[in-house]
Amino acid sequence: MRAATIAVVHAELSVAEGERRFAKSLASHVQRWYTEAGVASDLIADSALSVSSAYKLVVLVDCYRPPKSVVNAVQQQLARGTRFVVCYSASPELAALFGLKPETYKRDDSGKWSSMAFGAQKPNGAPMSVLQTSTNLFTVTATRADTKPLAWWCDRAGKRTDVAWWRTARGSYWMTHVLSGDGDEAGKQRLLLAIAAESDPNVWNQAARYLYADVLKPLNDGSLQQRYRALPKSSARRKQIDSAFAYLRKLQAMAQAALEKKSGYVAYQTVCDLRDCVDRTYGMT
Repeated sequence: MRAATIAVVHAELSVAEGERRFAKSLASHVQRWYTEAGVASDLIADSALSVSSAYKLVVLVDCYRPPKSVVNAVQQQLARGTRFVVCYSASPELAALFGLKPETYKRDDSGKWSSMAFGAQKPNGAPMSVLQTSTNLFTVTATRADTKPLAWWCDRAGKRTDVAWWRTARGSYWMTHVLSGDGDEAGKQRLLLAIAAESDPNVWNQAARYLYADVLKPLNDGSLQQRYRALPKSSARRKQIDSAFAYLRKLQAMAQAALEKKSGYVAYQTVCDLRDCVDRTYGMT
């Protein structure tokens, strides 16, 4: 992997000492999703975030009450063009940098916040919704007209409730909770890739190449063909699988071409389609 342009920041100065280990575990999910997609990121403490940090994207996880030193570092980074994703904070000073104002702490155990539905202005390549049940939020309101709702919490019936994500005119994000590691990890990973790609368009190409290498394994090692040859020649599935193989080869050619052209999200989505086709074909043999 190349040098990281993404920093995932865990709370150290921003939370009580007894909460630091948990805060780091929450941030570790975000770094893991990037790593598993083949995209480099640095996991650092908020105490290590400085004015001189050279990241294109910084994800602040659970920075509940950041001290002045952290807020100042964020302010300086914003001035340099760094984009931020803030997940779960009650800091008026931090919120003000993004055109927001903390409103209230909310708690609900009934499933009121069970998914996040994104609007038409979602990052390119992000899913339309992400599943996650959260029981507590720090809600905020906008103080600038160019800071707008991007996604809404929905209940178990799909009814829209509170604002889940805000987006600033300069492309930073504010989430009223954290991205937890207890479900829809594929959706959360894709969302994080889409956000990162706004700061560094090559992110999609990195993720596509990494996934492509993994998808090719059952094709290159012959395991898929061996399963096919093991089928009885009289098997009715052979004709169906022949068609699946033909489509698979077509997708592989399309994926290879998209990768060579460095087509960004198109390359990534084509490789995802190829992966799904390989999985279906494998299941048929």
